[in-house]
Amino acid sequence: MRRLLLAVLLCQSSLAAATTDILWDRYGVPHIYAVSRERMFYAHGWAQMRNQANLLLRLYGESRGRGRNTGGRRASNSTGGFS
Repeated sequence: MRRLLLAVLLCQSSLAAATTDILWDRYGVPHIYAVSRERMFYAHGWAQMRNQANLLLRLYGESRGRGRNTGGRRASNSTGGFS
């Protein structure tokens, strides 16, 4: 029974992986191939976090008014003097 369950889970994960592909060229640009818009946007977000996680988290913190909490001393001037 466990072998059957394992085989089903492996088949499902391989099918899910085959529907969305992210190919990286030599310049680091992701090329996304997906079967639906939802999967394409999810893959785009995943690729952005893989490439620029620190930048995205810093910008997210600044947009929420918490830019100083994410970067220490370096981020003390990131809000432009607005507290």
